[in-house]
Amino acid sequence: MNIIYPGTFDPFSLGQLDIVIRARQIYDTVTVAVSDNPRKNPMFAFEERIEMARLAVDEYDGVEVIGFTGLLVDVMRERGIKFMLRGIRGMLDFEYEFQMAQVNRSMLSEFEPIFLMPGEKYMVLSSTFIREVAVLNGDVSGFLPPKVAEYIKAKI
Repeated sequence: MNIIYPGTFDPFSLGQLDIVIRARQIYDTVTVAVSDNPRKNPMFAFEERIEMARLAVDEYDGVEVIGFTGLLVDVMRERGIKFMLRGIRGMLDFEYEFQMAQVNRSMLSEFEPIFLMPGEKYMVLSSTFIREVAVLNGDVSGFLPPKVAEYIKAKI
């Protein structure tokens, strides 16, 4: 059984890695799907975000990274995946994810959202917070997988 974990991953955080590792204990394959969504105004280019995701998960068997444009349900249909993974840190995340899941299900009837909570130490961690710290030359190494932290340090 396979699951897809979509996101902008700008950058890929320890909280997101925690979700991937725990999902991998349940699913045969976790596909990390990096979205090219310019509406989100990412700090890092699409190719950079794909590279950071690969660096974050490269030591884990059964985890692959892809980039995609367009609708997630189209990628899911093409790959024969019906489960979508999302991390939920609180009620605000749930409200947003619940609405998105309903829209996706209306386009792909087999669509099944799976929500996992990150470990306690990652509950308040967000990519937005990490970007703000990085831009202000703060140390982000405690929020990112080591290879991603190195990548960002070299870029900034």
